[in-house]
Amino acid sequence: MNRRSRPPVDPIDAVLADLAARLPAGAGGGRRGLLQEAEDGLRDAAEAYEQQGCTHREAAHRAAGEFGEPAALAPWYADDVLRLEARRTSGVLALGYLLVLTAWALLGRTAGHPEPRDHRWVTSSFAVLGVLAAAVAAAVFVACRRQARSGRTGGAVAWAAGVAGLLCGGATLLASYLVEPWGSRGSALPASPWTGPVEVLSALVVAVILLLSLRCLGAAWRVRHPARRG
Repeated sequence: MNRRSRPPVDPIDAVLADLAARLPAGAGGGRRGLLQEAEDGLRDAAEAYEQQGCTHREAAHRAAGEFGEPAALAPWYADDVLRLEARRTSGVLALGYLLVLTAWALLGRTAGHPEPRDHRWVTSSFAVLGVLAAAVAAAVFVACRRQARSGRTGGAVAWAAGVAGLLCGGATLLASYLVEPWGSRGSALPASPWTGPVEVLSALVVAVILLLSLRCLGAAWRVRHPARRG
């Protein structure tokens, strides 16, 4: 009984699959973008070899060979993934707090609701968190640029961005609960038809910050503790 022979594996696809398996999973767009750049470079190199007279498979083999061993390249790509994740997390952290603080400031002015004196120290902490978020974003951006130039690993900035996001998100949830316990209907919040939408916006921003922070920390953890390949 004859068995159908399997089609030969494309050398470029094999290299990309090997490289993808060595990068931290769940890193989102940063990982996909780097793999897409690698594929584009390999396809362009193979096309150039074909124009020089090589067959399609020979051109793919030569392009894959010049690309290098995925095992040796994976640490460099993993560092790029971590830096991208750190920049994304810190950027959303800073922009998210800017958006939320602006929304609450506008709501307070339009509603004309007097702020309870015993809540002032809590509400002022939101501004402190906003400044901290902006400082973290700036520090991560500068650190990523310096590390990329010096060739150092991106794990430190990924851990810093992830931890900062979790701390800011957790502090925001705690402060909001101290202002008004969840589920209660007191008079601490401005009486305005926009209060509900602003609360929803704030909750969504904090949720996104926490999710991105966890994803950033997860990517850093998987790079530091890679799964064993069989």
